[in-house]
Amino acid sequence: MKDYDLYRDYGEVDISVIEGFEKALDLRFPDLYKKLLSGHDAFIPEKNIFDFHVNNKNYSSDVNFLGFGENLNNYKSIRSAQEHDGYAYEKIVAIGRAANGDYICFDYREDSETSDPPVVIMLHDYPDENDKMLVCGIADSFQVFMDSLHGEDE
Repeated sequence: MKDYDLYRDYGEVDISVIEGFEKALDLRFPDLYKKLLSGHDAFIPEKNIFDFHVNNKNYSSDVNFLGFGENLNNYKSIRSAQEHDGYAYEKIVAIGRAANGDYICFDYREDSETSDPPVVIMLHDYPDENDKMLVCGIADSFQVFMDSLHGEDE
């Protein structure tokens, strides 16, 4: 596994807590994700910028991973981040937030049996044609997403 430099985290969390959450959702998270989050709950990588495209335009954003610990506020808690008042699609799981409030997510809509879903961003200020948050692809897998992270000057 690649070594990711951490800017900040909230300590360790037992992997059984993460697996209990995925079981409650009836989904399977990537092994790399579970390993990273169990060792570094609600972590922020040192290099936390990623690039994505919307309507043929290039954008950059940041990721702050949500956590599973009991002492996290609602903004950092993965459980509270799943409540979207009907503005999110089923089978999309928020795993992180950007500083502007957008959600970084696993997208299980095409295959709810996979343990390696694509990573997408849900743009909270941009509704789609169904009046849901606009969903844009970021990476084909969590590993590809993590490998794409870079610093602000890169």
